Amino acid sequence: MIAEMAKTMTCREVSQKLGIPQNTLWTMSQREDFTFAPGCQGKRKTPYTDAAADAKLAERITALRDAGLTRHQVEKKIGIGNGTLVRILKEFDTDFPKRGERREASSRESS
Repeated sequence: MIAEMAKTMTCREVSQKLGIPQNTLWTMSQREDFTFAPGCQGKRKTPYTDAAADAKLAERITALRDAGLTRHQVEKKIGIGNGTLVRILKEFDTDFPKRGERREASSRESS
């Protein structure tokens, strides 16, 4: 029965439906030589993010950048990680060069 379910369901879905722990199902699949349907693997149908919250974050990031803070200082001040910062910068097409990129740009401008 589990092998039949595994053809169309992920291990997590079978686990939730039957109330059997996932590690038990994985062990069973190895022993009985069947595989579960693949999961979404990063292609979520519902995003973790909130557009309004992201817009507010983008405003705060821009204001802190204009105040002269570095990327790291902005992350610490707002309480976000580098991944979130990069995502917001890309999403709102915000220019916030890294330290090395700022040095190169300023040296080009001065020459």
